[in-house]
Amino acid sequence: TAALLIASIGAVLASVLFSFEILPALTQPKQDDSNFQCIWTNLVGLVSYCVVLLFWRSSADVFLDVLCIDQEFQPRKADGLLSIGAFLKNSDTMLVLWDGTYCDRLWCMFEIAGFARSRSPGEEPRLLIRPTELSVCYFSQALTVLFVTIVSDFLPLTGDDEGVIWTFQALNALVFCAGFYANIAIYRDCFRSMEADGDKLARFSLDNVSCFCCEDNHQRSRGLCDR
Repeated sequence: TAALLIASIGAVLASVLFSFEILPALTQPKQDDSNFQCIWTNLVGLVSYCVVLLFWRSSADVFLDVLCIDQEFQPRKADGLLSIGAFLKNSDTMLVLWDGTYCDRLWCMFEIAGFARSRSPGEEPRLLIRPTELSVCYFSQALTVLFVTIVSDFLPLTGDDEGVIWTFQALNALVFCAGFYANIAIYRDCFRSMEADGDKLARFSLDNVSCFCCEDNHQRSRGLCDR
């Protein structure tokens, strides 16, 4: 939200500065052409969005088990695992970075069940499910729109060589269609996977999920099993 808001403000400010001729035009119009084209809004909006998205530090406290629980010193790791119920109970929201293997992993399902169980009577668990596949789709959409708009900004609005203009227009249309077709395919696969996971949850069994100790043949866990 912060990245979107700041990027929008930056783009509007760049547009205003360009309209007052404070920011220079990167492409100069012909003498008989009064149309100016500017990419400042796209450039400022994109850069500010990426900077804020990557470097803006959230004020919310986050518990990520693999980072917050010591993975090397076994006594501290055991204390962290024994306290995970308290962490779940004192968490207001649980963010689920979901993929097609989520329902097949023992610890993931344990944490969701523990979080839902730790809620007070009548309290709805706040689960934020964010499919990881959609992150690729979001960036693909952004890059597609960015490419189309930048090419459109550099494309002359008028000119004698109509062949060049039509070539750029065809390239724009091709990139637009290819990019959004890929996005639609990702969305379709994601929703199909979510539907399949619904069937997995309906038939959930500890015998059908995986955990690291079993995959490691209980060597590092010294014979102990998470199940």
